[in-house]
Amino acid sequence: MLRILHFADLHLGVETYGRPDPQTGLNTRFLDFLRVLDEVVDFALTSQVDLALFCGDAYKSRDPSQTQQREFAKRLARLSSAGIPIFLLVGNHDLPNALGRATAVDIFDTLQVAKITVANKAATYCVQTGKGPVQIVALPWPRRSSLLSAEETKNLSLEEIDRELQRILADILTVCFQELDPALPAVLAAHISLAGAKWGSERSALLGREPFLLQGNISHPYLDYTAMGHIHRHQVMGPEHSPIVYSGSLERLDFSEAEEAKGFCVVELDPGRQAGQRLAKLDFHPVKARPFLSIEVRLNPDDAQPTATLLHALERHRESIKDAVVRVQVRLHPYQQSQLNDAEIRRALREAYFALPLALEVERHPRARLSLASAQGKDPLETLQEYLVIKKTPAQRAQKLLQYARRLMQLESEDRPII
Repeated sequence: MLRILHFADLHLGVETYGRPDPQTGLNTRFLDFLRVLDEVVDFALTSQVDLALFCGDAYKSRDPSQTQQREFAKRLARLSSAGIPIFLLVGNHDLPNALGRATAVDIFDTLQVAKITVANKAATYCVQTGKGPVQIVALPWPRRSSLLSAEETKNLSLEEIDRELQRILADILTVCFQELDPALPAVLAAHISLAGAKWGSERSALLGREPFLLQGNISHPYLDYTAMGHIHRHQVMGPEHSPIVYSGSLERLDFSEAEEAKGFCVVELDPGRQAGQRLAKLDFHPVKARPFLSIEVRLNPDDAQPTATLLHALERHRESIKDAVVRVQVRLHPYQQSQLNDAEIRRALREAYFALPLALEVERHPRARLSLASAQGKDPLETLQEYLVIKKTPAQRAQKLLQYARRLMQLESEDRPII
């Protein structure tokens, strides 16, 4: 069996919810991303993987720091020195902001690092593995500007531009597919959106329109497996015998990915079978990504001890809070806000990896008013008591307000200063 490890969307450089690590001086979230990458590398080294296939977005930005490049290169060096071929596809985060400039991963190709192939253009590659050659049709992130000139698009609507770009990409893939040898295993590696795929957090980070393809555009009878990158949610699409798979990102980027499993895929192909029928096994291997936890608490209006109620809610989540990025969202009433003991709440969250400041949503209600007719003929205490009933003030708080009112009225009747 030919074993291929498929992973994508590493995004080294994301440091949100992190802090400086006292031992290394590096951001702790950067260390999180390296740790899950180490899980991938360790698995490849101990599980007889024949090819490591990375489907784009090695870094968060197109200009990674020297430290980010060094740490990424260290992990690739472990694989290449063990004789495992590595195929690096260029994603949108790896592309420079101008034509002619190098991508974030071109350095491996420039230095001709052993066992590493960089795919920065659409083409059909043949990668030699310990189990024989593998054909890889590569579709890196397409630059709209390099495929469509301003002259060609000046009179087109946005929808027409999308259709034209889709047609061009489909034509490029058709040419690549024509070069496939049905006698050899064949894989498509693409970094692009696919119609019908379910999005993760990256959707909100995208500006403007982006290229996408239909499943029919990337289908071919010679393909045994399609490895996708760009969408952070792991999912399997397409036919069982030749699935289209997004491995998903290796780490969670924000709370929108809290419920998503993070990991990589391992594919087993049987070279002895006929083209398009070689898939023997497909497994998703979860990694220990940093957990994200949202806790929502809604306080009752008659709750006179909001801190105790909130602490009780946090205690129920104590095990989940440990080593997690935690946000606590509290819905409460205006008078309860000042009664929250922030120090006690922070102590209850001390085992969290990172705790965001409390997110308070104060419930505002229309102001209760007494009609003039209802107030006539009543003493001030009766009027205040009726107002507190209309306001649905908690009994304990209402009693305290009435006590203050009686005291004020007594001071006034004795002609003594109130303050």
